[in-house]
Amino acid sequence: IMALFFHLITYLIRNYKVNKIQKDNHDLIFQIIDYIGNNFNDALTTSHLAEQFHLSEQYFCNLFKKKTGLTPMNYINKFRAEKAAKLLKNTDLSITDISSYVGFNDPVYFSRIFKKYLNTSPRDYRKQL
Repeated sequence: IMALFFHLITYLIRNYKVNKIQKDNHDLIFQIIDYIGNNFNDALTTSHLAEQFHLSEQYFCNLFKKKTGLTPMNYINKFRAEKAAKLLKNTDLSITDISSYVGFNDPVYFSRIFKKYLNTSPRDYRKQL
């Protein structure tokens, strides 16, 4: 009976730790996504984000992809492209200004990323509106 009792206690402790770690990781991902949303127009890199959240870069990248299905940079670029689409729709800012505002230093690279995620160029997207 004592052996079964210790086995049960061990089982409960292990599962509690696993569930707590999963919950902590889930909360951490929401914090990271919130940080990206508030700082998307800054020069964000995986090393900067990992350092910001006190994680190794490899662990950060693996955890982020596991939880979101995207690499951190793919998530950031997609977020920026979607933000740019809103600006193209709701403002008269030039495409170059929008690309700079959403965090791209190179308008050509911005156009390539925009087309990757929205299947059209920024210029054509604005014309369609």
